Amino acid sequence: MKKIFFSLLSVLAFAFVAQAQINIPINASTNNSFISNVPSFGFSDPIKLIVDVSGVPVLKAEVDANKPIYIWAFIGSDAPTNGQWLNSNEANRMTQVGAAGADKYKWSIVIPSVKEFVAITYNQAKQVAVAAGRPETATRLGFLVKGKNGDGGIKSGDIEIPFVGPVYIPTETRTFPANYSQEDVVTIIYDQNLEDNAAMKASTTVYLYIEGDINGNNTIPVSQANVGTSTTPSMRMIDKGNKMFTYTFVPNRFFTIPAGQRLTKIRYTVRSQNDQNINGGQKVSNLFRAQ
Repeated sequence: MKKIFFSLLSVLAFAFVAQAQINIPINASTNNSFISNVPSFGFSDPIKLIVDVSGVPVLKAEVDANKPIYIWAFIGSDAPTNGQWLNSNEANRMTQVGAAGADKYKWSIVIPSVKEFVAITYNQAKQVAVAAGRPETATRLGFLVKGKNGDGGIKSGDIEIPFVGPVYIPTETRTFPANYSQEDVVTIIYDQNLEDNAAMKASTTVYLYIEGDINGNNTIPVSQANVGTSTTPSMRMIDKGNKMFTYTFVPNRFFTIPAGQRLTKIRYTVRSQNDQNINGGQKVSNLFRAQ
């Protein structure tokens, strides 16, 4: 991916990692500005954002005083990583591009995706668009940049940029919904039509092997009794017809989770009844808002 550079004349400049390079001059105030002419990036795509705060006096003064710059993101509501207005979260601290010259005022941050960074589903983003009087597909990522303590107006104006929805690419296995917590009803879907393993493709019954990780530690699996045996009747996936199989459960009811801890990942494998044929190895599904 290449960097795309934008300039906000006398105010801000920023860049995204995407497929092309483009410059956008902005002459008006950036407060509540919507910048539409940006390279297309998706809801689940990584973004590298670069801001040039040399045109924002209060932020330029922060940098001159050797103080860092932070991003504050939002879509309807604030991103959970933002922290507090008077004390930004260090996770949102940007990295200074250079120590001297023009680069001194350029700061960057890599956002893994809108989905992860703002902790929002695409449906929620569409609802925000509709509430703002836009078509549901006119989704936008909002952000500003600020000092550690935003008191006293040490910030830029609000900026919004468009992003597109996730592109559906059929896969052999997936979860519905894609984002979920341990309290949600989740369905693992297996599409046998996309199976590459000939023996698995011919299997008329398929089973799941499932493990869960707690608190981000993948060395501590928690599991239901006999989950490790794919021939356990309770782990047989439901044949929905047309070579589609599903298994539905609620993670915190399926697993025995120690008090005060939370599931952060679910690992699963689709297998044939005799365990001799395995679909493509283990899949990992990260839980949403696992706190």
